[in-house]
Amino acid sequence: MRFVNVAAAAAVCLGLGISVASAQEVASISSCLSLADKVKTALGDSAQSSNFDAAKKERTFGQEYCTNGFYAQGVSHYSRALQLLGVAQKS
Repeated sequence: MRFVNVAAAAAVCLGLGISVASAQEVASISSCLSLADKVKTALGDSAQSSNFDAAKKERTFGQEYCTNGFYAQGVSHYSRALQLLGVAQKS
């Protein structure tokens, strides 16, 4: 009987952990997609920027990280690209 209670508690905890992880992943994917769009627009508007090539590299890094599931790193690179192009981000 005790084993059944422990197993049930473990299943509930595991289920909650998966739900929280899934919610965070969706938000991170959403952040990647949103910033990717902002960077694309900013690059189109800033072709004459002295930081254009560096921003393109940061965009490429952001794409690679986001594509491989490293959303926080991808968002960081996208943010850096926007910073290089002088685009202010809403917090």
